[in-house]
Amino acid sequence: MFAKKLCRRDLLKFSAIGLAGTVLAACQPKVVEKVVKETVVVEKKVEVEKEVTKVVEKEVPKEVKSWRRSSRRPPSPRRRSLPRSPS
Repeated sequence: MFAKKLCRRDLLKFSAIGLAGTVLAACQPKVVEKVVKETVVVEKKVEVEKEVTKVVEKEVPKEVKSWRRSSRRPPSPRRRSLPRSPS
């Protein structure tokens, strides 16, 4: 068949090329063909106008927190040292 034997390096190279081709083929988007049999025509357009009025009864002041203060951790409890045994 071949005049030259297939060495291990070439076998690995061809298998890597085949694997890369398989991965690329699997990553292609699937083609979906859909035939539309019916068409719906919209004859009437309805426009809705609505007046919006909003009454503000009480103005609320904004609270702004600094990012440094909000990211502080609560203080960790102090470690208690174990009592030493009398020796």
